[in-house]
Amino acid sequence: MEIVHRRIAGLDGAVVDALRADPEVWEALRALAAPLHAETAALYGEPAPDSLARRADRVDLIVGGANRGTAPYGTSFDEVARRVPAAEVHELPGQGHMAHLQGPAELARLLEGLAAAG
Repeated sequence: MEIVHRRIAGLDGAVVDALRADPEVWEALRALAAPLHAETAALYGEPAPDSLARRADRVDLIVGGANRGTAPYGTSFDEVARRVPAAEVHELPGQGHMAHLQGPAELARLLEGLAAAG
């Protein structure tokens, strides 16, 4: 969790230290990180986004407005969007990387709309 928060998410050391100081919070974060290695390996083992997009009739990309243009999530999103220029970009205003937790109703509405337009 420390590597993820400091090196990948770029959180300030004081923020990570505060999370770590609460044993209950830190243990919950550690439990959430259990599949991290397997998920990362699967992501990097897959073809590049532009390669996958060539196989699709339609590509929709969703980004949280709070992450737009900021590292690590917004800049990673921008990299994917550049590689798939035909993709339609959908922004969830006020949401971040965890929109499924922060604004599940808004995310569900967007997904339902995309599915209906399918």
